[in-house]
Amino acid sequence: LCNSTLCTSSCHITGDTLPVAVRKRVLTTWVQINRLLPQQNGSKLEIPKDETENEEVAAMSRVLVGLEMLHSNRNPRHMEYSIPSLSALAGMASECSWSDAVVELQVWCQLAAFGHHVEDHSLVLHCTQRALQLEEAAAKSLSTMPCLLYGQMAVNEMLSSAACLRGLSLVYKSSGNLDSYREALKVFLSSVGFAEKADSRELCVTAAGHLWNACLPLTQSPQDRSWLKGHLETVLNALIHTSNSDISNKHSKKKGLLSIRELPPGTPKHGATKDGKELFLRAAINSFLVFIHTEKEEFACSLRLLDKAISGMPPTKHRLALLKHRILLRARLGESIEHDMQMLQNGGECCSPMWHQAALCTITLNQQLTCYQNAITSLRSTESQWQKVSLLLEFGAWLYCHNFPTSEAQLQVQWAIDILLHLGSEQATEPDDGMQRGLMTEKHSLVGVHGEFIQNLSSLKEVRRLDQLIEAHTLLAVMSDRSSPEHQHNLLQAYTFVLRIWQ
Repeated sequence: LCNSTLCTSSCHITGDTLPVAVRKRVLTTWVQINRLLPQQNGSKLEIPKDETENEEVAAMSRVLVGLEMLHSNRNPRHMEYSIPSLSALAGMASECSWSDAVVELQVWCQLAAFGHHVEDHSLVLHCTQRALQLEEAAAKSLSTMPCLLYGQMAVNEMLSSAACLRGLSLVYKSSGNLDSYREALKVFLSSVGFAEKADSRELCVTAAGHLWNACLPLTQSPQDRSWLKGHLETVLNALIHTSNSDISNKHSKKKGLLSIRELPPGTPKHGATKDGKELFLRAAINSFLVFIHTEKEEFACSLRLLDKAISGMPPTKHRLALLKHRILLRARLGESIEHDMQMLQNGGECCSPMWHQAALCTITLNQQLTCYQNAITSLRSTESQWQKVSLLLEFGAWLYCHNFPTSEAQLQVQWAIDILLHLGSEQATEPDDGMQRGLMTEKHSLVGVHGEFIQNLSSLKEVRRLDQLIEAHTLLAVMSDRSSPEHQHNLLQAYTFVLRIWQ
């Protein structure tokens, strides 16, 4: 059947010629059937033909057969064809007078994909240049050809793949040159644009990922970051657009129009995981844009960007990362962060580290005080007691430096000492939650415990605990009057712990 069709594909009676797009489908089946028989076609790519068939059609057919043989050779289960080299096929394609620009575009995209697979970057640059030059011709061909096997969506997919392959080769050949990187990023950006026109979420995510990976050398100076800002905003909008339209487009594609021929493994369209990679890119780009705005002290713009990003993302770890950015930004602006902290806690995160960071960022004393208190009281587990001690010592020093009552500052430090002195017995006897709650609420009842513990100084052998006891007693000495006995007593206690560490 294939031989018969190929021999009659040029009709000498009516003068009509079978469209090359249709002929390509027949040649694809013909090569696959020959491989199953199996039959070698030889490196001359000879095919059955009608005596009236012109040389232009025969030349195009040889290139199409060569490409199909390359695809078939990827499957090791059957016979491997003997075919010309990639560069020879590219030369044959250049000499053809293609009657269908869309088929020619597909040919150059496939040659570029094979060149990428064998890391022939010069060939990739040549093929993708020829492919991208066909954008207008392909669009015109869609409106003039009598038989369409491909639609505008497939054309945009091919252009996106070609631009992505070109960008990868430009990055490889840039050798660290920033101007070459900028050129590659512009090509990646065009790939994102074609993917958006094709409503292809997969291609958009792939191109955006390669663009993001190539951005690193251009993030080191404010001028380069400013240049990147507009491009990254364009990419972000494209990711959101293709994500929103992905489901609906599955039901709205034109019936009867074929998509592009599957490209070889390793090319940009393969292996792009949609959800995880897309959410990572959206979170990473948003974080970088927030950094650029914050660097310029455009805090209101940063907050609007984060609000929009968080509201448009599902509850994942990437959303939690953006939520942490918003918490710190709101703390810096003096706004309430209670609601965001609740969202963070609902996401399964421990809030204490964020309360602590917020305390370091916020601009009002009242909010700092609240953040420190929440950072300490949210630590309830036995494993977090070391962290609680560090926070209590820091909080006590903060209270003292900001002229709060000295007794309040000393109380935090004494609470830290009591936790340190209980750690040994807790680790030995594994106390219940009641003791943990007592450590958090009945602070005053524990202050005197360390007196009898100091008598058993020889049992202290943990350097980490001795080091924090030195810090605590030094803080108590600083907080007391220099002429008071408490001042000298605490200094002597700290000195005793120093000696114990040396021992």
